[in-house]
Amino acid sequence: MCFSMRRPNSRRPPPAITAASSYVSRFASLSTASPARSPDSPVGAFSPAARLNRELAARARCGPAGASAALARFSRALRSGAPPLDAATFNVVLHCLCLLGRLAAARKLFDAMRGLAPGLPSVVSCNTLAKGYCLGGRLADALDVLRWMLGAAAMHPNKRTYSIIIDGACGVGDPALGFSLLVGMLRGGLFPSVPTYSCLLAGLCTEGGNMKQTVALYGMMVKIGVRGNVISYSGFLNALCREDMVSQAMVLLDDMITAKCSPNVITWTALVKGFCTTGQVHDARNVIVRMNTLGIVPNVFTYTTLISGLCKEGKAGEAVGLLTEMRQKRVKPNEFTYSTLLNGLCKEGRLDEAVELFVQMEKDGCTNRLFAYNILISGFCKVGNLEQALKYFYEMEEKGFLHDVVTYNTLMDGYCKLDQIETAKALLVDMEKQGVEPNIVSYNILIACLARLGDAEQATSLAEEMSKKGIELDHISHCIISGSQRKIKCC
Repeated sequence: MCFSMRRPNSRRPPPAITAASSYVSRFASLSTASPARSPDSPVGAFSPAARLNRELAARARCGPAGASAALARFSRALRSGAPPLDAATFNVVLHCLCLLGRLAAARKLFDAMRGLAPGLPSVVSCNTLAKGYCLGGRLADALDVLRWMLGAAAMHPNKRTYSIIIDGACGVGDPALGFSLLVGMLRGGLFPSVPTYSCLLAGLCTEGGNMKQTVALYGMMVKIGVRGNVISYSGFLNALCREDMVSQAMVLLDDMITAKCSPNVITWTALVKGFCTTGQVHDARNVIVRMNTLGIVPNVFTYTTLISGLCKEGKAGEAVGLLTEMRQKRVKPNEFTYSTLLNGLCKEGRLDEAVELFVQMEKDGCTNRLFAYNILISGFCKVGNLEQALKYFYEMEEKGFLHDVVTYNTLMDGYCKLDQIETAKALLVDMEKQGVEPNIVSYNILIACLARLGDAEQATSLAEEMSKKGIELDHISHCIISGSQRKIKCC
């Protein structure tokens, strides 16, 4: 069943909901005893109450619109003299109110349930209200329902109760609470379902999750023989790699294969990234070899991850070879693949190869080349070849790419390194004319150059200009200006 707790755009609730909510106050006045039936009255599955319950439940299964229709039908039934209402009727109404996000009305009905029908509120009622609270992001209220069940109601929550609140805890970013609930659940002799384990494992594997609890949860799953799915396994493997626990990730991969839960390309890519992050690019390369052996074709993200790892290790030449392998396997490189490799080649000073790659990038139809242009301009600036840097600067305009603050900062830095401060300052003026706002980096580049050239007065003036434009000096700016002023005093 699909749930949506989004409220209708109109501030006024639909008439059906208003009507149903108004009847909540009347529920308390209904007798707990069912109206007398004649001996010939149909009972069980063919009784009027059972037929009404089936009708309401069928409508509720159609989402918010169906829930609204179910409440309207319930209102009509009350007005026309409802058949004997039972626990199932009120639980469906409670579900409809929760489904429509009318949690205040749902709570009012829940509190009035004790005198409406035998066995109310039941565990089903509690689960329905807790689910409504969780879908509405009100975890604290859902926990209050659980505490009430365990305390005043002396009611035994079932595994559905715990699963709902564990899912809710993960939904609001508190998987640690979900883990505590799971431990309490196990102590009470309740065994969570596979989806509950998988949901909690995925929650704990998110950024900032508790790795100790994640490992403990996985240990529980293995101990009792619960097998996760490829999504939960992949999430756990990714979390292990994020924590540089790559050897444990390899063990998990073998566990997946043993459990006949075939790792997908996302799983393998996470492992490649893990090895690259820890500087084990050779092992990352072996992962791709193993993928090919198993008939799993690496995708563009897998290859780009390895290319990035190789470039960080100063192995751009080997990374270029991967580009050839990608074409052979008909895996099309994207803008990020090319930009990553361009950056690696430029860092190693292999600018001729970088230019060839840039040309190939255009031939392959990569339209978003702004980042690539900036990398190429930076590469030429670093070796002091401002002529080539300017060539690509002007080419950007010709090809319809707008210069951004990174483009200007890169060129200004290039000129400042050659002590051509006037040209750098002219670029600052030009960038403002073009509607590109200078940032703190722009000013720090110029201030540092002026300080190095011994022009503390202009450096201070530029700093004052920054402040007037609302750009606060950072630690670097202060250090540069202070150092420059001290240098003048010493002279």
